Amino acid sequence: MKRITLLFAFLVMSMGMALAQSQVEVSGTVISAEDNQPIIGATVRGKTSKKGDRTNIDGKFKFTVPANEKIIIVSFVGMQTREVAAGKNLRIVLQPDSKVLDEVVALGYSSGTKRSFTGSAVTVKAEALEKKNVANVTQALAGEVPGVNIINTNGQPGAEADVYVRGVGSVNAGTGPLYVVDGVPFSGSISSLNPADIESTTLLKDAASTSIYGARGANGVIVITTKSGRSGAMSISADVKYGVNTATWIPRHEIIKCPDEYLEMGWSGLHMYAMQRKKDPLSDQAAREWASANLFSESGINTKYNYYNAEPGKVIDPTTGKVYTGIQRKYTPEVWAEEAFQKSNRTEANVQLNGGTDKLRGFMSLGYLSDKGISKGSDFSRFTGRLNVEMNPYTWFNTKSSLAFTNSRSNNSGQSQYSSTNLFHFVDGMPPIYPVYERDKEGNKILSPYFNNQYQFDYGDGRGFSGRSNGLANAIYDTNKTERNEIAYNTKMTLRFLDGFSFENTFSGTFSNAFNKQRGNKWYGDSGNSKGTIFHVIDNVTTYNFLSMLRYSKKFDKHSIEAFGAHEANLFQFTRDFVSKKHLVDPFNDDLGNAIVFDAPPGGSTDTYRLESYFAQANYDYAGKYFVSGTFRRDGSSRFVNNKWGNFGSIGLAWEITAEDFMKDNKWFPFLKLKASYGTLGQQDGIGYYAGRDLYDIKNNNGELALALSTKGNADLTWERASMLQLGVDFNVGKFLTGSIEYYNKISTDLIYDRRVAPSNGYAIIKVNDGRLQNQGVDLDLTAHILKNKEQDYYLDLRLNAGFLSNKMLQMPIEPSTGQPKYIDTTINPYGRQKGRSLYDYYMREFVGVDDETGLSQWTMYYSDKNGDGKFTPNVDKPIESYVEFINDEKNSGEKIEKALTSRYQNATKLYVGKSALATVRGGFNISGGFKGIELSLQFIYSLGGYGYDGVYAGLMDNQQVGKNNWHVDMRDRWTPENKTSDIPRINNGLDSNTISTSSRFLTSNSFLHFANARLGYSLPKNWLSSMNVKSMKIWVSGDNLALWSARKGFNPSTSLSGGSSTLRYNPMTTVTAGLSVNF
Repeated sequence: MKRITLLFAFLVMSMGMALAQSQVEVSGTVISAEDNQPIIGATVRGKTSKKGDRTNIDGKFKFTVPANEKIIIVSFVGMQTREVAAGKNLRIVLQPDSKVLDEVVALGYSSGTKRSFTGSAVTVKAEALEKKNVANVTQALAGEVPGVNIINTNGQPGAEADVYVRGVGSVNAGTGPLYVVDGVPFSGSISSLNPADIESTTLLKDAASTSIYGARGANGVIVITTKSGRSGAMSISADVKYGVNTATWIPRHEIIKCPDEYLEMGWSGLHMYAMQRKKDPLSDQAAREWASANLFSESGINTKYNYYNAEPGKVIDPTTGKVYTGIQRKYTPEVWAEEAFQKSNRTEANVQLNGGTDKLRGFMSLGYLSDKGISKGSDFSRFTGRLNVEMNPYTWFNTKSSLAFTNSRSNNSGQSQYSSTNLFHFVDGMPPIYPVYERDKEGNKILSPYFNNQYQFDYGDGRGFSGRSNGLANAIYDTNKTERNEIAYNTKMTLRFLDGFSFENTFSGTFSNAFNKQRGNKWYGDSGNSKGTIFHVIDNVTTYNFLSMLRYSKKFDKHSIEAFGAHEANLFQFTRDFVSKKHLVDPFNDDLGNAIVFDAPPGGSTDTYRLESYFAQANYDYAGKYFVSGTFRRDGSSRFVNNKWGNFGSIGLAWEITAEDFMKDNKWFPFLKLKASYGTLGQQDGIGYYAGRDLYDIKNNNGELALALSTKGNADLTWERASMLQLGVDFNVGKFLTGSIEYYNKISTDLIYDRRVAPSNGYAIIKVNDGRLQNQGVDLDLTAHILKNKEQDYYLDLRLNAGFLSNKMLQMPIEPSTGQPKYIDTTINPYGRQKGRSLYDYYMREFVGVDDETGLSQWTMYYSDKNGDGKFTPNVDKPIESYVEFINDEKNSGEKIEKALTSRYQNATKLYVGKSALATVRGGFNISGGFKGIELSLQFIYSLGGYGYDGVYAGLMDNQQVGKNNWHVDMRDRWTPENKTSDIPRINNGLDSNTISTSSRFLTSNSFLHFANARLGYSLPKNWLSSMNVKSMKIWVSGDNLALWSARKGFNPSTSLSGGSSTLRYNPMTTVTAGLSVNF
């Protein structure tokens, strides 16, 4: 609290520093030459003093400048910049500029223009973000930027997306980008930022733009600029949104939903089992009778789940394999999806105030979000506040301050992707014969003995699937709540002196507190055995960032120079305290005092990390044609011991061809620029805070202190390093097409690798620098202006982006036992890592179909033909377990290797199956159009190529004992004596094991088309609003996650970089929202 008080006091004191100086007023209106309408948000500033304003809703501006300021500069994105004489009541008309050369690109420590920038950056404006109903900015970036994969791995409300910029740059270290907010590296939670407060988001992808961040820029940089105050009368804007979340629009895997069909399918498995078992196999007729008699038995389903008014052996007719006609049900089991999923509400409201004078202006916002999930027991809410203040008391002094606060609350009881009681796992895998609620012998629901007017959940005593648990009950009775409070502050002071010099000092930081309370109910499930449990975790994160920077900017003749040198110091501290207790007194109280017994000793830890940096950058421009930029940075990290410091740098070149005299008569290319860059980057994330040091656990040894080695450190460990080359072209074709094409080649060296060593060393793994990895590809970004008519007021645009990526290992790490590079690393199942191959090439057993005569699975087997007869002889010939390892082992030289088919999974050979998880191309396309105030936008995200392992489908194709899992509808086409051409193996109640063990059988095309977003809006005419003193008003309806087309219904490759599916994943939900925004 003391920190907050001091910070507010500093802001108030800073605001009072404005002093008088000889000034003159500048005012006027900025108008577009295209439609003679006011331009909102145009920048107007003095040429030398830099003081200025932005135009308001009516295109007007007013501010004061020093009396000796004679020229003002007026600019706006998409318009030609003008210089005009300073004065009052000016009418300034801007002409359209198809080249958009002077659009400002936020680069974090600095900014540039599209004309002069030598690197790769894509800016996503606030208008694009506001179309999507998301809780954080990372989710909104999906499909917007070529070469950047946004993976929404978790549909839980409030969850953050994983971001991959130009491939996967590391094996064991971090792969996420650096976030920079308002010019300062950000260590807080990205979900604490309200997307409504964001002015623009710029993604930096190449070395010329990211090497200035040195140790933290290897995986790309996301620069977020929040909204700032504008001079002029106070303006107020407000928006409200109300939406509905549903689970029904995005398809799920098709499962057997009819309980009778499930019984009949299970009966057929018992029938096959009885005929095919090795001990006492039965004839067809005897097997039929045995299957009917044992459907509800120890060999089948527990008798308590017989929902028919019939004896257990009298449910299935052995003659037909169908349920007897005429028998009556005691009850019909509930459909788990209908009980578990819900239509829920999403409510959001934002209010923003903006205004001030040329000396003091500010932006203030309040935001609220309530988002309930599609799964019962999941929700997220957030309250945000932000204050951004800028002061210009003198022409030589400027200060900017910001303060943001976030309070968020989430509950995801039972929805963790690491929990076997995950509700999505229950919905997908639960056989339809099992009820949600417990029944008595007559089939009636039993009332709960603990809750009034509630039914008792069935906890599955004797249930084949997930016995003694109930995912829905856990979601309702248990809690997993997290409350997070976060404060972020930033103060920057700029002093201008001499000619072209300025000095900046920036102090920023964050403080966050996350309090997680988990309560397990005292009656059921695992926690019921302990009479209820409580687990508390308190995480505190504190960060400080100090930045001092000296800038120089000078223009003379045709030369322009901008340069800066800086020092930055960053401190990160993380503390965690936790305690676990059991035996609750009050079943609904999650305070620690409500539990009687400590489940385990309380614990806690503190981690600290420091980064010290020195860096510089210089940019040179000659005649607006030739551009050169260079950076250098030196970082020192506390994570390393003997090799703390790393040096990183880059150089970028650009040539604007259309600025040359010989291009003056060119009509096809209004803008054409070639660019190239090369630089080095660093990486240290994802390795812990003390990777260079031995870590010990403190133990209690009969009351005496004891230390046990927990992690072996490597004092010689140092930075991962990456070098990146980029070649690109930016262009405009006529007035109808703009675009860019970029080729990049990124090579990562000194990879931080987990080296496995002999356990006799006292530890199993040590981190080392070893190996080289390459990511190369092409990014394409095109925008076509298909229709545009100023008189009729309509337009139609199409934007397409695509990222082509290839990835391979250039050098494998050393194998300690041989001292040579490994031939292959198969520790990351199901991939094989080898020199010349991708990190995501599948190395597994190859499924080749089903034996027509037996119905058994068949896999490829390579074997060492010991007797040389060309045929596999059991107990003589040796099956090869791993093909690459075998043929590269000198001990096996001279062995005769043969290929055959096998129905025994253990004999099948692991090999490269010729498929990779990485897509060939991934991107998005947007269609936007408007007519007289009506606007429609559509966004699609696509992926072509690659294969994902469909784990959900595999689980639904299992050959377990009946009652232990549900089946996919494809099992209707399984092999039977009457259907011998099927490629789906027979089922026989678990007799054939390994039918769904990892193999190429479940590799599924990762190609998909995702209808990600649609928005239809209408801006009311201004003459309708003038009488209400309303400047503008817009209404709209929008939808997110509207449809998905993939190789298999229910398979969603967009939720994973590798495309794999998981039964424990919270599926994305569809949201349909209506909204209203008003500006006063």
